[in-house]
Amino acid sequence: MHATVPTLAEVIPSAVDGAYAQELSAALVALAALAAVLVVAWLVLSVTFTIVRVVTVAARLPLTAAFLITGGLGATVVVIGLLNR
Repeated sequence: MHATVPTLAEVIPSAVDGAYAQELSAALVALAALAAVLVVAWLVLSVTFTIVRVVTVAARLPLTAAFLITGGLGATVVVIGLLNR
């Protein structure tokens, strides 16, 4: 009994296949949406860190305090978001 090995054309769907093209475009849209959300989250954390750093420098606290405060604020937002689901 011989097992037949599928050809490459049989394994990889054609780019003109309707279902494959639809799934591929949906995946690319989801990737773009995820990238946008991550960029916005990074910008918010960056601005938050800058504000906290200005306050901690004025209070003559070490830079580590700014990292800890920003991390705590970020973790609080994540926990509140998870609890809101």
